[in-house]
Amino acid sequence: MRKILYIMSLTLIAGFACLSVANAGKHHKGGGYQNTAMPVNTIAEVLVMEDDTPVKVSGKITNQVKGDKYQLADSTGTVIVEIESEAWGGNTITETDEVIILGEVDKDKNGTEIDAKSVMKK
Repeated sequence: MRKILYIMSLTLIAGFACLSVANAGKHHKGGGYQNTAMPVNTIAEVLVMEDDTPVKVSGKITNQVKGDKYQLADSTGTVIVEIESEAWGGNTITETDEVIILGEVDKDKNGTEIDAKSVMKK
């Protein structure tokens, strides 16, 4: 009986440890600090910025390119934005909505994109 209780206890402890590891680093859907003083960049400006530069852009999401990649347009051009599910913040966005995206520039061999940290309706 002691062995069974011991094994059950270890199983429970291991189960809780796995849950803790699985949830580590996940974002909460709640709010957080937003730097409202950060200037809004145009897409033309973003396209010449250095990799990993923090950006705040405004425009309209015109279409979904593939998976979590979307095309963002403003009066100066277009850029691909990678928007993972937690960055939407519960917002439903259509092609008629003006949005503000906070993120960072991502430059690689395929060109320049924005990795979105948050998407908000303007």
